[in-house]
Amino acid sequence: TFLIITLLLIFSTAEGSSQEKTLTKRFLEDYVVSARPVKNDSKAVEVSLGVTLHSITKIDKNSLSGIFWLNMEWVDENLAWRSGDWDDVFEKVGDIRLSTEDIWVPDIELFNMIEREPLITRDMVVVSDTGAVIWVPPYKMISSCKIDTTWFPFDEQRCDLKFGSWTFNGFKLNLKMKVTDGMDISSYVTNPEWDLIGTSGTRNEVIYECCPEPYLDIAYNIHVRRRTIPYLRNIIIPSFTITLVSILTLLIPATSSGPRFITIFLLFILFCFTVPKDLPQVSIMSSLLSWCYFTLFCSLIHSVIVTAIVNPSFLNSFSFDNKVIRAILFRNCCGEMEESKQGSEEQVRYELAKTLDILAILLFLVMFLFGFGGTLLSAPYLVVQ
Repeated sequence: TFLIITLLLIFSTAEGSSQEKTLTKRFLEDYVVSARPVKNDSKAVEVSLGVTLHSITKIDKNSLSGIFWLNMEWVDENLAWRSGDWDDVFEKVGDIRLSTEDIWVPDIELFNMIEREPLITRDMVVVSDTGAVIWVPPYKMISSCKIDTTWFPFDEQRCDLKFGSWTFNGFKLNLKMKVTDGMDISSYVTNPEWDLIGTSGTRNEVIYECCPEPYLDIAYNIHVRRRTIPYLRNIIIPSFTITLVSILTLLIPATSSGPRFITIFLLFILFCFTVPKDLPQVSIMSSLLSWCYFTLFCSLIHSVIVTAIVNPSFLNSFSFDNKVIRAILFRNCCGEMEESKQGSEEQVRYELAKTLDILAILLFLVMFLFGFGGTLLSAPYLVVQ
């Protein structure tokens, strides 16, 4: 046999063929792609899996999308030439490259995958002289992920990616972790919206009641934390400032109703521009903005009331004696004074509106600071750059 192989090699070399070409052709002549690469059918193929997290492109609603490199290694006993009669014949060939369409490859799939897009047009593997095969396919994958928006935008998310063989059980394909500390993040590209806290991985073995065979999978967990600086700078701080200004508009005299209502109207418009379009309904951000809305509306309603009070036609429809009403209003606003110093009805109305404005400023300010500040301080964290 050795003499025949040597003669074939000499003849191929004489025709200008390389050892690598001859070896590749020799391997693929009788190779069966669908058969497991073992010479003993009772033996399981040992496949080690590692995942490199290159980048997280998006986390949206109930999905995570990113770029991942799968690193799979196994031994193909049908592709080893550093043994037996072939040892000396192809001693100069250390490894060869083969297409994944020409040899057996493990059917490792992402179980919770929504979409997968290969990032290379031609998928190749590296085969060494001992039959060790290395396959590193890069994919852009979208996986399902349960997103909890309760603390948005001060939230942390954990997404699981479960890999396993689609058709082989543990007796046919023994799936192992390449590294036990999670994904490889040495080449991770920083995401502008999410801060990567870490990754972890576990190997799981499940045995169902119907079947004695174990079913193996490797589950990776990606732990990320949302960056809060853009939300603080673009939404929370502007909304807080706009609401405070709306409270301070009550310092404008009620007799100048035009400037007061125009200011409140403009603040409402500015506030609407700060509200994000994709705001989760159940989130701490919704609570913060609700306090701003509520305070703005309270300022508006209060302005309507005090404007009506300073209006000369206010209380004219009542049948009470205006002098009695003026005395009551004046006594409530300015304390007990002599009747001769009470002043006109307009002054009484003005003093009442002024007093109500001061009380409203204090009430709204305390209510807003406690409500908004208490909600904000209940967040698990505030600043993540």
